[in-house]
Amino acid sequence: APEAVPESWLECDLPEADTVVVPSNWQMHGYDAPIYTNVTYPITVNPPFVPTENPTGCYSLTFNVDESWLQEGQRRIIADSRGGGLRRLRIQRQGIHPASPSF
Repeated sequence: APEAVPESWLECDLPEADTVVVPSNWQMHGYDAPIYTNVTYPITVNPPFVPTENPTGCYSLTFNVDESWLQEGQRRIIADSRGGGLRRLRIQRQGIHPASPSF
């Protein structure tokens, strides 16, 4: 469940974290049972309420940007075209809040 993820999970190095190929999903790497939408959905659908038992995964990606990106007064747009879900972006461990939780 999302509530079980510690707030500090991204504030430290993750030396014991597993590596998965992306784009992909954790079910295809053995971390949960795959969900097929042509059969009964395994989670009760009751919008806008989210069930307590809600499969949750956390992904971390580290990348470097050119020094010129860090110049004051520059505007940068980070696009994420994956469907659904909530994303939290942190740059140098500072939270960046998107205009919308999903794109």
